[in-house]
Amino acid sequence: MLEATRKGYWDAPDDVLETLVSEYAQSVVENGPACCHHTCGNPILGDEYIPGLISAFGLSSDLNAEYGATMESVTERGKTAAKGGVGKDAGKPANPSEQLNPSEDYVKGYEMEVETSEFSTGLSFSGAPMIGMVLVIALMVVIYWGYRRRY
Repeated sequence: MLEATRKGYWDAPDDVLETLVSEYAQSVVENGPACCHHTCGNPILGDEYIPGLISAFGLSSDLNAEYGATMESVTERGKTAAKGGVGKDAGKPANPSEQLNPSEDYVKGYEMEVETSEFSTGLSFSGAPMIGMVLVIALMVVIYWGYRRRY
């Protein structure tokens, strides 16, 4: 909802906006950010808009400082020049136990393969259109028969 107000999609009343900002910032401080593409991956929302609203509404400066520290600790923005995703260094794996030897040709997971069927003709056929055509022709025959019988 805060992102909708930031982008101008929703003009929230000030009291609603103040409540949203306060509860969101307190939730981030207490539980950490959700860290999806529209929270941690959105520095305009997390680093500029929310702290700006906290200041604008005169909410606790401690809340603003704690919110900023929590976001900084999670996203690590400004600590490295090479960042990927939500601020983590893309050069190192997230889990050191998953480091692979670069000389190995190893793919973790399933490999996708193209499957072909020996019965495939390239054409698909369903009986539904054929049934529809038969019903339309039968209806036309009944109408014609009724028309001819009248005379």
